[in-house]
Amino acid sequence: MQDCDLLIIDDLGTEAPNKASAADILHLIDLRLQFGRSTIITTNLELSAIGKLYTDRMVSRLLGSYRLMRFLGADLRLAHLS
Repeated sequence: MQDCDLLIIDDLGTEAPNKASAADILHLIDLRLQFGRSTIITTNLELSAIGKLYTDRMVSRLLGSYRLMRFLGADLRLAHLS
């Protein structure tokens, strides 16, 4: 995961929450930033929720090193129900 050209971390915050997984994710993000590797991170969480699940250091990396993009609209997975 640290050497691929593009890594997509899909739905950050849905993994089993523990200090080891959070540390692994932060370490992976740090390595990819250090070596200039592209990473896309998706989540349904607000920044405040990310701050509760992860350390301030993780939130700092996300805010300082990534472009935040908010996508609004209906959940396409639920569209067939209406």
